[in-house]
Amino acid sequence: MIYTLRNSEMEVQVSSKGGELVSMKDADKTEYIWIGDATYWKRHAPQLFPCIGRLTNNQYRMDGALHEMGQHGFLRDYELTKVESEEQAGAETVRDAAGQAGAEAETVTSLHLQLQSDTSTRQLYDRDWTVDIFYSLCGKTLIVKFQVRNRDVRTMRFGYGIHPGFNVPLNPALRFEDYRLDFHEVSTPKQMELTERYTISGGMHDYALAEGRYLPLQHSLFDHDAIILKDMPHTVTLGSQKDEKKVTVTFPDMPYLGIWHAPETDAPFVCIEPWSSLPSTDSVIDEFETKPDFITVEPEETYTNSWSISIEGGCMR
Repeated sequence: MIYTLRNSEMEVQVSSKGGELVSMKDADKTEYIWIGDATYWKRHAPQLFPCIGRLTNNQYRMDGALHEMGQHGFLRDYELTKVESEEQAGAETVRDAAGQAGAEAETVTSLHLQLQSDTSTRQLYDRDWTVDIFYSLCGKTLIVKFQVRNRDVRTMRFGYGIHPGFNVPLNPALRFEDYRLDFHEVSTPKQMELTERYTISGGMHDYALAEGRYLPLQHSLFDHDAIILKDMPHTVTLGSQKDEKKVTVTFPDMPYLGIWHAPETDAPFVCIEPWSSLPSTDSVIDEFETKPDFITVEPEETYTNSWSISIEGGCMR
């Protein structure tokens, strides 16, 4: 199921599968979200839970036992259910009575999706929980709120991240290399070093940005998979000095940032990926109870993380 949010300045589509953002267009119909061409990468902007990146041997330990889980967890592969607010339910009634959705469809600006743990999720991650994802439009900004409520009698520990891909170039007359990432302020991030198996080596080094704040894009940046940074600003803008269209990702509560496209390709997109935690350290089977960068949520408590995507340069309707 695909859900559409719309206001006078942008249109957004979200899939019930994984609660994944699959389209974001401005009033000019420019598509900002990666189109999902499987030649390079079949996804668009998945939500990552309850782990980020690769686990060593696709395994982890929890409650004294060895378990298996694939890359980036499993949320992205599950169907979420739409939760209706009283206001939304009333709007549906009006549309049904009128026999058409036209005027109301233009003003749908929020969406609430939910997934609850069940037998199949407990085979992968043995906790009871509810995940709620709230999407809302405000002008040219999409605000996303992700919540995890611990319904278990045991403590929950997990990672959360997002993996939005953006089309590059946004203007078909330009090239991939005409674009850059702007970190908005001068900084010297630390790059987490990867092994040939794309796990964390344990080393890190300073990552130099042009003029202290820009990362000019070129395909070869990703020949060794993702660039993973820490100690960087928490607002990043994708844009070109030759193009008025820009897209900005803001992530105040994520300490890490992955930047990626399909390695050793000319993929026409780039992913800007805020993460709460890192992939496994090479050859180490993570203990979820003690993994130092994991989020901790006690029974009956709720974790909330909000982030946003804003666009610039589209004309007003």
